[in-house]
Amino acid sequence: MGAAAEFYLGYLHSQNDTSYINKTTLVFLENQVTKLDAKICRQLFPLCVELSMVAHVTAATVSGANKETLKRFRKKCVKDVKNTIGNIRYDDIYAYQHTDTEEDDDA
Repeated sequence: MGAAAEFYLGYLHSQNDTSYINKTTLVFLENQVTKLDAKICRQLFPLCVELSMVAHVTAATVSGANKETLKRFRKKCVKDVKNTIGNIRYDDIYAYQHTDTEEDDDA
């Protein structure tokens, strides 16, 4: 029997059995969540690769960053991402890093 016929028979019987509707809804939702999860992972992969590249280039070219400086940067980055909902711009970071004031370092 085909899947459509099974679904229709299940639907006909569902008037007396609400668990069938719940099961089919659950299966549908699980399938959709699985697809969404795969899509998000595919979209995050290139972002993670770029982030890794930036981290390696920065670490290879910048010397003298101690643990306290890195901790301060991490705290600032978390604050920035929360405040911008992830819309981080390189030119803003560049301007921040090349100003003489340290107004945002106390994040």
